[in-house]
Amino acid sequence: MDSIPLTLGNVVFAFSGAAFIFLMAKFVITAVRMFKGGGEMPFEPNQRDDILDNCCRTFPMDSLEMNGGFFMRGDSVRIKTDNEAVIEGQFVGVNKAQMICIMTDKSVIAQSLGAIMEIQSLR
Repeated sequence: MDSIPLTLGNVVFAFSGAAFIFLMAKFVITAVRMFKGGGEMPFEPNQRDDILDNCCRTFPMDSLEMNGGFFMRGDSVRIKTDNEAVIEGQFVGVNKAQMICIMTDKSVIAQSLGAIMEIQSLR
């Protein structure tokens, strides 16, 4: 039985392929967790300003008109979703993918607009 010699190039190519497949799988799992029924990302209190800046860039539309209400960035809101979750926090923005971003005291939550049953101001 003849053996096929492995070169360094073969090993590097195999490693690169395995790393690529691993990273793609990790990306898909993360995306599914974030967009399936809303994604929640916890943060430390000292990270709040940096995360808020990133969220404002990711969710650039600073106003939302929904269910007869008009909401602006910074407004305190309460959202009820189709799976009966209640989210209270600061309205950050909306993006073109029809996702809304809410910042609570401990986390940032992205939720599909289609999954929102009710939104009300807490003013």
